[in-house]
Amino acid sequence: MALALSLLVAVVLVFSGLSWLKPSPMEKRQMNARQLARKKGLHPSVRPLSTWAKQRADRPMVPFYSLAGGIGDQVFSVWLSGTEWVGQPDVPGSHRAAESLADWLAASPSAVVGVDANPSQIGAWWEHEDETQLDALAAWLKACPLRKGNPQ
Repeated sequence: MALALSLLVAVVLVFSGLSWLKPSPMEKRQMNARQLARKKGLHPSVRPLSTWAKQRADRPMVPFYSLAGGIGDQVFSVWLSGTEWVGQPDVPGSHRAAESLADWLAASPSAVVGVDANPSQIGAWWEHEDETQLDALAAWLKACPLRKGNPQ
């Protein structure tokens, strides 16, 4: 009897441990959104935030969805602070970009909390990954007035 009970406990422990490996519903949604994003030409990743940006986000790691094709020789990092877009002080040109791109930034999809751009890519820090918003996010990033190939 003790042997049967011991085997039963061992089997329960093994299967309960395996259940931890199963992705949660939130993790499944994130995986689906990231796979769909890749099909749409976006490059999803989760990156740590700078010390300055951490003050403007709820988490230290935020999903970042980027699009190849940067903004020429410029670099900027702007973040939503309340209802205003502000430039990250340690990235030159960010304050000017926040001012010159005000109309484009105002049209950002919901849950975009920051935008980083450099000569090779432009990307958005996105608080809530939502696959229903991917088309809007990709179109919005492509429409950046400073992006290579866009008429000014």
